Amino acid sequence: VPRKADNSDNVGANIVWEIRIAAPVLAFGMTAFNSQFDVFCDGELVQLAAFSTGSSGSRYEVRLDWSSDADPWKERHYRISGINMLFSSVAVPTVGTVSYPSDRSKRKLCYVFGDSYTAGVGARSVARTCMAVMAEELSMDYYADGIGSMGWNSTGSNVPTTRVANVLALMNRQPDLIVSAFGYNDAGGNMTALAANYAA
Repeated sequence: VPRKADNSDNVGANIVWEIRIAAPVLAFGMTAFNSQFDVFCDGELVQLAAFSTGSSGSRYEVRLDWSSDADPWKERHYRISGINMLFSSVAVPTVGTVSYPSDRSKRKLCYVFGDSYTAGVGARSVARTCMAVMAEELSMDYYADGIGSMGWNSTGSNVPTTRVANVLALMNRQPDLIVSAFGYNDAGGNMTALAANYAA
C-alpha cells in the first residue's frame, strides 16, 4: 500500500492488510496508536463496531478462535482495514500456516483525497465509510488521504497542492482511480480559497 508522504508512521492514512491463515486460533498484534480498524474474515466483518485503541504505544491484540467451527483448520482470508495502524505481528500455532493472498496483485487502487470525513472521522467503522464501501464493491484497494482541521484551506505542509503531489510521488503503486471528496470541513470558510486550492 502507499505510505504517507508527510508522515512515515501513517497518521491519518487508510491502510488495508491481507493475509491467508489456516489455524483454529490466532492473534493479530497492533501497536496502540489511536488506531481504528476492522477485521474481515472471508469477506465478512468479525465485529459489530470498529476496534479502537488509545495512544499508549502498548501492544493491542485481536484474538480469533475457530476451535468450535466445523472446520477449524480451514484456510481463511483475512483483511484488516483501518486508520493509524501500526501492525506488529500475527501469532498462530506452530502447525498453522500463513501465506500471501494469491489474488492480491489483481486488485486496482483507488486513491481518495478529501477531509477528515474521507479518512473516517465520525464513522462507526473506517472500513464502512462511503468511499471504502465503494472501493470494496469494485474489488479495489482503497487509500484515503484526509486533510483535517482547516481541510482544503490548510496552509504550511498541508497546502493541498503540496500534500497531493507528495503523496502521489511516494505511492508504491499508481492509482487506477482518483476521487476527490472535500469541502465538508470548510463549510463557512473561505470558499474562494478552497476553489482555488482545488483547481490547483
